Amino acid sequence: MRAGKLKSFTLSFFLTFFVMSSVSAVSIAWLSIDSSVKNAAADNNYTAPYMPKDTESLSILIAGCSLRVLPAERFTLIKYDPVSEHIAVMGIPGEMSATVGTRTSTLTDMYDYGGIGMAKTAVENTFGIRINRTARIETAGIINIVDHFGGILYDLKNQIRYDHAATGIHVSLEPGRQILDGRRTAAFLHHVPDDDRIHAVNQKAEFTAEFIRQIISVISNNNYESTFNMILKNHDGNMGIYDFMMRRAGLFYLAENKKLEITAVKISGKYNSLGEFLIDISNLPQMAIMFK
Repeated sequence: MRAGKLKSFTLSFFLTFFVMSSVSAVSIAWLSIDSSVKNAAADNNYTAPYMPKDTESLSILIAGCSLRVLPAERFTLIKYDPVSEHIAVMGIPGEMSATVGTRTSTLTDMYDYGGIGMAKTAVENTFGIRINRTARIETAGIINIVDHFGGILYDLKNQIRYDHAATGIHVSLEPGRQILDGRRTAAFLHHVPDDDRIHAVNQKAEFTAEFIRQIISVISNNNYESTFNMILKNHDGNMGIYDFMMRRAGLFYLAENKKLEITAVKISGKYNSLGEFLIDISNLPQMAIMFK
């Protein structure tokens, strides 16, 4: 009887010792974990650091016109790529020759014939890229957007005289660093010089890049949604607020860390005797990389 009690006691002792040893080992291991990791795991509000994703990339083709009923005068291609921390902006002449199916014509004619969708396909075919979204913005939309941000600080290189009866804009601009309001911005974008049209296209791309830079510098958590809602209301296209909301974390991350590079990409080529712009095909591979 005593032997049975002794055996039972011995078994109970070793089981208790084993359990206590295990608890002690787990406790020691837990205490050895870095305190920052423990706090992160215990904090219900903890979120992992933002990591850019390829799915957040977005390319947009914008057609600009004076009025809804008038043909598109200019085109702008914008590519946002958070992975490479870059926004590329390129102006495209409306006179650029392009082919869609059996039709070869200018980009403006493509737009007039088949709408923004056909113009998008023409640009995709020319540069070998894929465009996600399209937009059309007229003079009134430009004025509203620019005035919403209090104008654009820009160093104007040339004197500009612009008179447009349909929109009622009559503006005279002198060279120099100045704040351009909506009307002056519209005049600058619509103005087409007689001597160097390609330079003007590239200059407007630089202007657009600077405007994007200034917009990003002033957006915050408090005005992000209202800012992009305002932009959406002043254009026609297939972009929605979701396109901007899903990129919110990325834009804030890049802006706050000052990692976002915004580049105006120059387009090159020449005009033929028919007034059509023939793109320099030697630059197409580089442009395809920038806007892929």
